[in-house]
Amino acid sequence: MEGASKQQRTQLRRHPERSVPDEGSAILLAGLVAHVSFVADGQPFVIPMVYHYDLAAPRTLYLHGSHSSRLLRHVGSDAPIAIAVTLVDGLVYSRTALYHSVNYRSVVCFARALPSLDRDKASAVLEGMIARYFPGRTAERDYHTTPPQDIDATNLVALEIEEWSAKARRGGPKGPNDNELDASGTAGVVQMATMRFDIRRAQLSDAPPIALVLKTAFAQYEALYTPEAFAATAPPSDVIEQRIREGPVWIAERDGSCIGTVSAVRRDDRFYIRGMATIPAARGLGIGRALLEHVEAYARMSDFSQLELRTTPFLTDAISLYERTGFSRTHDGPTDHFGTPTFTMTKPLEA
Repeated sequence: MEGASKQQRTQLRRHPERSVPDEGSAILLAGLVAHVSFVADGQPFVIPMVYHYDLAAPRTLYLHGSHSSRLLRHVGSDAPIAIAVTLVDGLVYSRTALYHSVNYRSVVCFARALPSLDRDKASAVLEGMIARYFPGRTAERDYHTTPPQDIDATNLVALEIEEWSAKARRGGPKGPNDNELDASGTAGVVQMATMRFDIRRAQLSDAPPIALVLKTAFAQYEALYTPEAFAATAPPSDVIEQRIREGPVWIAERDGSCIGTVSAVRRDDRFYIRGMATIPAARGLGIGRALLEHVEAYARMSDFSQLELRTTPFLTDAISLYERTGFSRTHDGPTDHFGTPTFTMTKPLEA
């Protein structure tokens, strides 16, 4: 999909430096409303819709509604549509009127309908959609499973995403006097209440704060590591710079500060995860899960067959997160890291 974003209809003409193609999946996962546009009888329409998106099928998006819906009938005719999902992260105010702006993440998809879903698949998609909008809700425990007659009464359409482009604006105002504290007027960013943190790809300049996050996050466990193993787990910034050159590194930020990180690197057909951490003060916000979602989205788009990581038995909270997100322990791989016990966990990425 990253390569597809270079096609003419998804080419960014305004602010191409804001292109973030590998964040498309994460934006679709976080979004709540998709604006679906289509043309019928020469008349353009834009309809807001709830939707479903699952990393297990990163090139598929689902819409549902009534069989009488003009939009879904149009989609079902194999006509092309465009879909936009936008997350507003902050309102940016400047000392200059022209430079007021909005921090956002958005993705625009071009899609066509896939073959109709059978009842079992439709039921699974609807349950997944409920769980995405209402995390933790489970069929038969919190609500009755959708009966066949309700599934038959619902028009659930699967869409194949042919291309997308993703774009983001981050940071403060960029007016000519906005960095001058003694200038007249005010400048800053009003963070949205829904913006608990932001995740983006790291640059070389992010290496020092990433190194600090790793050192801070693992400090409470330092006595359980050998000195050599701790040094490898919380490496200095020059090692982080090398990791950024070797493969993707992501950071989680809040109010401009780095509060979490993860990196990954290719190992044959596997995507090996390393250096994942969240500072203690930011735990409980869902940062770890969100970082893993970014890794998995990248891996699936890059056609890796498996995610892999190594961890230590005393990182129980991390192990629990890995298990909840589909990782399982394997007896393959090293059991020792500079004298500290380790084991390997993997997650297959089925097509």
